[in-house]
Amino acid sequence: MKLATDSEGTSVEGMGFAIPSNEVVNIINQLIKNGKIVRPALGIKYVDLSEISSAQQKSVLKLPSSVSNGAVVMTTPGSSTPAGKAGLKKYDVITAIDGKKVTSTTSVRDLLYEHKVNDTIKLTYYRNGKEKTVSVKLTETTSQLNN
Repeated sequence: MKLATDSEGTSVEGMGFAIPSNEVVNIINQLIKNGKIVRPALGIKYVDLSEISSAQQKSVLKLPSSVSNGAVVMTTPGSSTPAGKAGLKKYDVITAIDGKKVTSTTSVRDLLYEHKVNDTIKLTYYRNGKEKTVSVKLTETTSQLNN
């Protein structure tokens, strides 16, 4: 963004946004091949662990104090969703995907988008204070699952 000062004050002359070129190529190739963008999904709704009070992290989620980042599953996964088939439940806390730490809900999306539909990932999560790992076969985005 470029800011310029003139006799009338400060104004913005221009603003630009960048998208990584490899992402653009991937999107263009999918549009040409499929006519739409297909993204992998778990089929759940989740929130940042940081949005949950520390009291609820201990009482409801039963997390050990060493867990400070993750994504909390906020809905009961349907039995036909990838998360449901893998056995995830409401209030599970996802902490890693393929060994890469989940620091926020944004990192869940970013880590999922490194994969393709039908890939199998290793999902690490906490339930009732115990760490578990499960294999999850990814399907299309939730909106596509519901169609």
